Amino acid sequence: MRHRDNPALFLPDGMWADNCTDNAFMESCWGTLKTEMAIVEYDGEAHARRSVREYVGFYRFDRKHSSLGYLTPTQFTRLGRPRR
Repeated sequence: MRHRDNPALFLPDGMWADNCTDNAFMESCWGTLKTEMAIVEYDGEAHARRSVREYVGFYRFDRKHSSLGYLTPTQFTRLGRPRR
């Protein structure tokens, strides 16, 4: 989105108070990640990054999703089932 006073300046979405749903999807993702990872203390940044990377892999391929009829994304793709 362009800045109203300077058209050459781009601003990210969600910069305005009147657009509170702009970030809803990411807030939901972070909430799920925090809940399912049961926030713990890590031995360091490398350990934390590895844990998040592993969780994202699990979420993308092995976690059952209600929106996919409680199938994993991998199962859903193999079956070639259309979304509801």
